Amino acid sequence: MPFKREDDWPGARQAFLDAAKRRCASYIEDARKHMTHVTARLGLGLPSVEPCVSIHVPTAGEVHLIIRLPVPSGQRHAIEQAILEEVLSGAAFSAAKQSSPGNDPPA
Repeated sequence: MPFKREDDWPGARQAFLDAAKRRCASYIEDARKHMTHVTARLGLGLPSVEPCVSIHVPTAGEVHLIIRLPVPSGQRHAIEQAILEEVLSGAAFSAAKQSSPGNDPPA
């Protein structure tokens, strides 16, 4: 998810992390058990199944947030869309929207 450097990307990062945790709460324990079983069988290191939001800075003026979380097979698109809708409909993270006239609450 791209943001401008002056946007509230830290707020967006937390909102995406919270939404991802809520979306996978019902199956996260099953994902942990599955990964433990697979890694033990294959002799690999255990990758984390915890939702996370990584920060990438592709250019000086941009911040990209990369959201990672486990999802059940066949549900990636639906969960991705639900998280985007939840976060993007809940708050304005754009610096322009936060400070422009007319976006202030009525007095």
